[in-house]
Amino acid sequence: MRGTTAGIWTHPKLEHYLGPLAGELLSRLPGQHFLAADNRDTYLNHAAAYDLLHLSVHAGGDPLQLHENYLHLTDRQRLNGLTVARQRLGARLVVLAACSTARGFAGASEGTYSLRRSFHQAGVPDVVASVYDIPAAATATLLEAFYRHLFDGASPAAALTRAQREISQGRRAWPGGWAGVIVG
Repeated sequence: MRGTTAGIWTHPKLEHYLGPLAGELLSRLPGQHFLAADNRDTYLNHAAAYDLLHLSVHAGGDPLQLHENYLHLTDRQRLNGLTVARQRLGARLVVLAACSTARGFAGASEGTYSLRRSFHQAGVPDVVASVYDIPAAATATLLEAFYRHLFDGASPAAALTRAQREISQGRRAWPGGWAGVIVG
């Protein structure tokens, strides 16, 4: 994580659950936390400058229609998956703390068209995303463990595996809170 800069976007309604995680990241990495007043244009103008993008936002849309999948940066500002895919991002890792961002239409021999895939198309090698809706509190717990392992030197895949094992054996062992998160 040495030399990594972080760009963090948090939906205003998720600030309570995931805002402390943003603070923790910025205590360890240089970067910026974009809050409620910031919008879609701020993302489009600044995202390419960061090595790590963390988006604690809402997601929604139609998994069968790629152009109808969105990241909701605020209640009024959303970012379409096709717009994301057209960007050229320098990030090595994107963490989507948003529901069902890896779920989408599975094309024959083409893989799954999802918000996760949009970030891959934008040039990001590793994207953390969920295959189903996970409550915000459970997401925060998992991602705290994920980042702890990542800062200890684990790869994104190893950090997620370790975090999932840790959560599965702890007091929050309910699989719905950790099993649906993938990376790659």
